[in-house]
Amino acid sequence: MARNLSLSIWDVAFYSIMVGVGEQYLSAFSLALGCSDTVAGWIVTIPLLAGAALQLMTPWAVQRLGSHRQWVVGCSMVQAFSFVPLTIAAVVGEIPVWLLFTIASFYWGAGLAAGPAWNAWITNIVPADIRSTYLAKRTRVGQIMLLVAFLGGGELLQYGKASGLELRVFLALFAFAGLCRFCSVLCLLAKSEKNRPERALKGIDLAELRGMWKRGCSGPLLAYLWIMYATAQIAGPFFTPYMLKDMAISYREYTLVLGMSIFAKVLVLPFAARFANKYGVRTLLIVSGIVMIPLPAMWLISREVSVLLVVQTFAGLSWGAFELAIMLIFIETIPVERRTNVLTLYNLGYALASVFGSLVGGWLLATWGSNTTGYFVVFAISGVGRLCTLPLVTLLPGWRRAKEDEVTLATNTAVEAALGPPAVD
Repeated sequence: MARNLSLSIWDVAFYSIMVGVGEQYLSAFSLALGCSDTVAGWIVTIPLLAGAALQLMTPWAVQRLGSHRQWVVGCSMVQAFSFVPLTIAAVVGEIPVWLLFTIASFYWGAGLAAGPAWNAWITNIVPADIRSTYLAKRTRVGQIMLLVAFLGGGELLQYGKASGLELRVFLALFAFAGLCRFCSVLCLLAKSEKNRPERALKGIDLAELRGMWKRGCSGPLLAYLWIMYATAQIAGPFFTPYMLKDMAISYREYTLVLGMSIFAKVLVLPFAARFANKYGVRTLLIVSGIVMIPLPAMWLISREVSVLLVVQTFAGLSWGAFELAIMLIFIETIPVERRTNVLTLYNLGYALASVFGSLVGGWLLATWGSNTTGYFVVFAISGVGRLCTLPLVTLLPGWRRAKEDEVTLATNTAVEAALGPPAVD
């Protein structure tokens, strides 16, 4: 058991480095290759749809293989090899847009498809009596490695741009990201699999899941969440091209702004957990959702990096609390034996909402122009859209105050989620 736990720490360390120097810079890389601002925004959202669709086959694939580990390792290998064509593109200096989207789709598809199986696998190999403590330690390692890798990548890109070697630095970053993912695969292969998958991942019964949603998470809740995601993605994907092209800030400043949101997103979780325990999950969801409404408009106030750092601090705090509230709701309302399948379908809805929002944002940017005026229109529409979610707040069902064990589990899960793309509003 000790060996499995140690390998899992190394796994998250290598994985987080991959995310920090690879995944986080895909949008910036597309800009460096000369892609349009719209493509740079869409590259981090549209491929999510392919990933969310692919994860629907995870229960079937795990049952077919008879192993969580084999499926997770296979998906992880796909992610590692996804960086190979990106390094080639950095050498050549160009890549067809369709190929760039295909690579991104394979990358995110493999990552999302591995998620449900990994959750079931880690539950089996980590004893319940140490799970919370261990996951907290594992998450802290991931946080540190992600931030170090992300900030380090920004410093290298800053040097590369000043030296006329920007694409060469991207080549090195993507090659290193692929190598780190391969190292994490070796850690996964070395871990044992305690139990064969029997009831861990059942087939998806759509009729049963619809009943669960009606009984636990009502229609207004789903409508509220998905509308909030859609309106957030009107603006979110386009902050990178806005900062790097329209504002023309340095890579160092860019990484500081986005790094601040990652830090704040993780920092808020213990405080949000105590808030949920005292005032209730519904209150936490509503308060964090309301705080997110004016954030896009705050980007219209000033183009100073110092102001953006403040905005991103609020973005990270609000999104961290918002995601924790959602986790607590799922834990409370969805039976554990069905939670993986429900979350799989929920992720599909999230991807659909994100893609729809980013398509609207891209259309607005194409209509008004990839300039300061166009970006301001995108940010303003995103803020107005979030404002329209307020009537749905009054229809949200109530939930009891979360128990301590539920808060601990959801906090660890939400912190794991915080290792994904930084909150950008």
